[in-house]
Amino acid sequence: MPAVVQQLNDQGAKGSVRMRPVGSNSLYVNPQAANDKYSYKEFTLTFSGRDGWDGASNALLQRLEDEGAKGYVLHHLVGETHTLDDSLNAIRKASFILVKNESQPVTYTYRKFSFDLMMPADFIAQLNAWGQEGYRFLNTELGLSPSVNAIVVKSSAAAGATYSYAFEPIVSDPKPQLTSRGQSGFRYRGYFEYFANRNGQPVRGVFNTYELDSSKPAAVAYRFSDEMPGGPVDINTPEGLARLNDQASQGFFYSGLSVPTGASGGAAMFFADYAVYVQGALLADLNRGGAVLFP
Repeated sequence: MPAVVQQLNDQGAKGSVRMRPVGSNSLYVNPQAANDKYSYKEFTLTFSGRDGWDGASNALLQRLEDEGAKGYVLHHLVGETHTLDDSLNAIRKASFILVKNESQPVTYTYRKFSFDLMMPADFIAQLNAWGQEGYRFLNTELGLSPSVNAIVVKSSAAAGATYSYAFEPIVSDPKPQLTSRGQSGFRYRGYFEYFANRNGQPVRGVFNTYELDSSKPAAVAYRFSDEMPGGPVDINTPEGLARLNDQASQGFFYSGLSVPTGASGGAAMFFADYAVYVQGALLADLNRGGAVLFP
């Protein structure tokens, strides 16, 4: 982990932000219209078994609040480990990476809510209610807590901005859906694996999640690599990276988002084999963590 954080900071000092892991490598993007620099830090929560879940959830929120006051926002969950202590009690560790824009004076505040008793429509309603207060859907606790909490964040640099959310069903051809939502200013945030246990009856599903930022209401255009010369791109090759940079020079960045095309057993199982390029600013990816260029 120290080597990973060092690489992140080396790139951040050059103005580059990690978008996502690519095999054993990482893909970075540099928004060249800005001269901002970024720094990263990692922290680990340690807690014991089921009894420690709620404590870990509260500890995460408190740590995010403390670091948010210093200008750090959650980048992504690194991973979890499970071990046993000398008394055979389950010990879990969860590590997280935070990112800070060193060039912008900004602070972040957080909220969380449990949606294990909510239907999907109720969940969206809660996101939209807090979105109207300026809170943006950041992610869920990614298995940290059995109460399936969602985390939202508010930036001091986005005063007056509000956020609206929509779920869409998984479809075999997501291009028309992306295009239609984009025309209304909604950006694709990734797919959301929803699970609730309302009244003891499990509710499970996978949805595409879209976000509308009131400060950026203009239509959003998408491009798809299978409709470009050369077909789907392999970003692990110099040729693939050159194609990414060609699109970037035209204002379209490689989103790195996996778009599901089918679901099985309530979990996303099949994905589009083409890359999606999106016009405009970077977002946090609900599925992988990664670039966070919030205002």
